[in-house]
Amino acid sequence: MQKRVMLLWFLLSQLTFADELKLLFAGDIMAHDVNIVMRDYHLIYKEIKPYLDTHHLNFANFESVLSDTILPQGYPRFSVRSAYAQAAIDAGFNVFSLANNHTADHFHKGIYDSINSWKNLKMKYPWIQYSGLKKAEDAIDFEIIHVKGLRVGYVAITEFLNWQEHQDVGHELVNVLNFRRRAEVDRLITQVKALKNQVDMLIVSYHGGVEYVRSIEEDKFLFFKELVDAGVDIVWAHHPHVIQPWVMYNEGIIINSNGNLISGQTWAIQSHQAESDLAYRGDSLLYSVKVNILDDGLDIKMEHIYAVSNYRKANTGMVIIDLSKLKEYDFLSPAWLAYYERRRILMKPFMDGVIRA
Repeated sequence: MQKRVMLLWFLLSQLTFADELKLLFAGDIMAHDVNIVMRDYHLIYKEIKPYLDTHHLNFANFESVLSDTILPQGYPRFSVRSAYAQAAIDAGFNVFSLANNHTADHFHKGIYDSINSWKNLKMKYPWIQYSGLKKAEDAIDFEIIHVKGLRVGYVAITEFLNWQEHQDVGHELVNVLNFRRRAEVDRLITQVKALKNQVDMLIVSYHGGVEYVRSIEEDKFLFFKELVDAGVDIVWAHHPHVIQPWVMYNEGIIINSNGNLISGQTWAIQSHQAESDLAYRGDSLLYSVKVNILDDGLDIKMEHIYAVSNYRKANTGMVIIDLSKLKEYDFLSPAWLAYYERRRILMKPFMDGVIRA
């Protein structure tokens, strides 16, 4: 088994698309009760695996404690077994954000369990990368991902943790930075500027803002612009649980929110509710970014955006479906086909992007 894993790691590292690096950014991997009770978590990602297979680095926000000793549970104190993360890895996700408001749902015990669980997964899958958890004495720091001969700096940060009223929450073990606190922002900006000359590319994952807001949040966006001005190439953000417009700012890409990649939030939605606010919580976008490796540097462009959504599939559970392939899904009734066709239309304005100077 170990030999097969090492061979897969080698093949992944040699994945070649001429002189280019392909990145795919997904949204939140949530774990509500209806997700946790699924018999086979691999089925969640079946319809998007072909996209993951054609990218070098596939990013996702893992929004739960990962523990094989804490009882699996959904909202409001998420915790899942390692098998839940393993299914995402088997699908092709290989870079994770572990810093979000649910990271400390089970306080120090949950964070230490997550640290150990992810370390164990990395022993089994040596190619995976993650950021967001740290030692108490350490400052926020970037991971360096080596891929295609490039050095990619990557860090995952959250604006806040839930349960902060508890003294034992474990704040010191997570990358936490409130973008409204000037001193904290200045420290990160200084760090970015110092690191910029040591790597080829910088990516910041940020979890924050206001939930269920579909427009760009200007105060948070100003912080993202500062990051790009300091040298960050891609800001990948999440937390709203709905999609927001993405922005091309100067030479940087700002993904304001991908929405929920998988969750149970639309478990009970009805096919006549395509126009409802709740429906947006089942939508997500996969952002495909192409990095051309040139003699004089990198050319980073948004190449494609894939619209996906959650569907409650009979005898299976909540799965992700590709909205470009609706006519191929014989399991969709006419009513649900109409629902998802309407969702695809409503998602289109978020996919077009905005250019800001």
